[in-house]
Amino acid sequence: MLSPLRHVTNVISFAGKSTTFRMALPKLISVRLEARKRTLHFQRHMLGG
Repeated sequence: MLSPLRHVTNVISFAGKSTTFRMALPKLISVRLEARKRTLHFQRHMLGG
């Protein structure tokens, strides 16, 4: 029986080895940053800024 922590560590090490995951991560981060920028812009617009 594997402990949950051990399982999580295995998943993380697998993700680190996976090239596609490494390539996808920066894109994911930039998408989230872009979404945040849009949200801030929208809020400013709604407040009449």
